[in-house]
Amino acid sequence: MSDVRCIAQLSLDPARIPVREHLLRFAQVLGRSATVRALNPAEHWRLLSTFEIFDTTEGQVIFNHVLPLVYECGPLDNPDSRTQGAIAITLCLEGELVITYSQDHQARVTPGQMVLGLVRAAMHVTVPVPSRYVILYIAQPTMLIATSLTDSNPVIEAQIPAIIEPIVATQLQQLRDALQSGEDRPLGPILKSLEALVDQLARQHFLRLSRVSEDRLMAIQAFVDENVRNPQLGVKLLCDRFHMSRATLYRQMHYLGGVKHYLQSRRLVCCYDELRKSPYQDMSFLKVLVKSYHFKSLNDFRQRYSKRFGTDPLDAPVDQDTAITTPNVSDQIWLARPPGADS
Repeated sequence: MSDVRCIAQLSLDPARIPVREHLLRFAQVLGRSATVRALNPAEHWRLLSTFEIFDTTEGQVIFNHVLPLVYECGPLDNPDSRTQGAIAITLCLEGELVITYSQDHQARVTPGQMVLGLVRAAMHVTVPVPSRYVILYIAQPTMLIATSLTDSNPVIEAQIPAIIEPIVATQLQQLRDALQSGEDRPLGPILKSLEALVDQLARQHFLRLSRVSEDRLMAIQAFVDENVRNPQLGVKLLCDRFHMSRATLYRQMHYLGGVKHYLQSRRLVCCYDELRKSPYQDMSFLKVLVKSYHFKSLNDFRQRYSKRFGTDPLDAPVDQDTAITTPNVSDQIWLARPPGADS
């Protein structure tokens, strides 16, 4: 279950706060020794809507809608357990962002694109036009293979197909509603669903960075998806099908978490998708899934499903409206170690 906490919420009202102070107030909540300046210093800068940062056990989420600006922050010299392998997913809904990681790795984000980068890397962000965007910080990715990002390759750009864009927008709105309401129950499935979607969209880029035989590995992945219900699907079948030794297969699949982990992950993701789409979310339907995807037992399936998605399979995610409440405001964010964080 997620422990949701709003650690920054900023809505600047010119009737109460002079416009000349808006940029300063915004910079104060960013933390991490960040510096912010308006792109056009001759004009007063302001937020275009409420700026929010939410902290959860899975990471952090930022919603921002701003006039043009430049944002810079240094690298995390001593990243803790949450930030060591954390990944930032930036999605632009309106406008444009130009992000430079570690001084020389530049990426551009516009609607229909996304960028994944290492949280611990230094960043220089330019917002050249009024923009609305969301940043998801995933502390410990479980469905992404983006952990192949390294200090020498700290950023990945990926395209979001037009047919997928409405799905992403809906999931982001559901995420914001769940965070604002402070309810744990819908949050885990939404985050996992987003993580799985990002993994699919950026998969070929991950594989390229991992320096593996891309054609062969993608062929293995396609074969697994085609035969995910096959009870014989395993190391022997894959070795026979692709004419390779066990050692070669293990080496190829290492970047996906290993053969056993990958096969189990694909079965669980397929079950997640079937539960999401099916109107029959009862014990009888679970038993059908257990048999179809060859889990040891119903209890084995429920335990693995709950561990992966943070919810019982009987509580499959559904679209729902959630009440909005006003969270507490704080001046610290996770990247700058919020109060109570481990040192």
